[in-house]
Amino acid sequence: QLSREHTRSWSPGIASAAFCISCASLRARMHATARFVRCVAARSGGASMRRTLATAARGPPAAMPAIADPKRKRERRRRRPTAAPKRAAVVDDDDPARFLERAARLADRVAAAFAGLDGVATSREGGVVVVDLGASRGAFTLAPNDDARTVSLLSPVSGAQTYRWDARAEAWKHVDDGHDVTGLLVRDYLRAGCVGLP
Repeated sequence: QLSREHTRSWSPGIASAAFCISCASLRARMHATARFVRCVAARSGGASMRRTLATAARGPPAAMPAIADPKRKRERRRRRPTAAPKRAAVVDDDDPARFLERAARLADRVAAAFAGLDGVATSREGGVVVVDLGASRGAFTLAPNDDARTVSLLSPVSGAQTYRWDARAEAWKHVDDGHDVTGLLVRDYLRAGCVGLP
């Protein structure tokens, strides 16, 4: 091994010769690499290698317009169609015969639901249904109103309630808050202290 004193005493000619040797070695490696690439390209038909070289020559792809221009992206967001507002429920109350048919079906359901429950007596006269809960608990009275196309419910717990047919939900809904008449019947029946479910 050479000491530091020997290394420092090298002449410029020796350093230049060492640099030429390293350059020659690098050129030899580059030629070998080029021959290897040509060999691989010849074996694979050259198509995939040409595509790879062409892609490398083109450089990285250009930025997408949406990323390059945020203003254009915001404009597209503003132009998106807004959702159509929800339409109010269509009340199909223009046909008196259809209203009476639906009111009669509701009366049948209520009378059948409470029939057979212990301590409960149901009676029906015309389109009016009375459900007596017994034991001084009061009674439900369900009656149609032909002129207003509504159904009135008198509950011993919640008092007087008015319902109208909702064509979209296909149910009798409260005219103010939209709750279902059958849901109120079950809730007030249990709140009145009755046992069992209609």
